[in-house]
Amino acid sequence: MKPSFTELRERLLMQKKATQGDGFGGIEEVWEDHKPLWAKVDFASSKDITNRSLRDLVGGAASLRKSIYRVTLRHDKDLPEHLRFKRGDKILQAISHLIQDNDGSDYATLFAVELYSHSPLR
Repeated sequence: MKPSFTELRERLLMQKKATQGDGFGGIEEVWEDHKPLWAKVDFASSKDITNRSLRDLVGGAASLRKSIYRVTLRHDKDLPEHLRFKRGDKILQAISHLIQDNDGSDYATLFAVELYSHSPLR
């Protein structure tokens, strides 16, 4: 279902996986800021969670104990394969690939879990 543009009201900072030198001659994976975007973020419905393809994707019941979010955004063919989002002080890690809406719209959905929260330094 195509969301209205007013439903994409949450500003997320997309991050993509990159590699950099670790200072010891090797490389390490890091997350670097990619670009901000507008999205609709809500909890995945029970219908989403009980869908066999999503269960297989998250690897069983252990992952389903976490809150799973549905992130709807404008489809962009240049989105990185491995991505996550900063949502304020929270990180939403994508656990699915982008699912293009079948209604011919420019919107796509993916599923994500919250990794951790940052506490501000005082």
